[in-house]
Amino acid sequence: MSNSYNSHAIDPLTEINYKKWKQDVEIVLGVMDLDLALRDDEPARPAEGASTSQRSKYEEWQKANRISLMIIKKAITDVVRGGILDCRTAKEFKTDTLSLRRLKQEC
Repeated sequence: MSNSYNSHAIDPLTEINYKKWKQDVEIVLGVMDLDLALRDDEPARPAEGASTSQRSKYEEWQKANRISLMIIKKAITDVVRGGILDCRTAKEFKTDTLSLRRLKQEC
């Protein structure tokens, strides 16, 4: 995993910068090779006796998701974070922030 680009490149999400924030998150996670959790749904937990390849794919996704969530949550102001549900995956979190943005535009 490359650390040549870090989460400090992401300005915190506020009520007015969603488009740039989303782009920055996708770039940072992509460069860090963590965007797997944004692109793919969570794979099924490997069964007992599953191949090394199956276990490795699951573990890679879990790690990408865990670190992605930490980076995303760090890049959101407390005010905005309060309006977002506690999500289990980075993909859900990104979707929920988009829903929050749409809701605020409608009000």
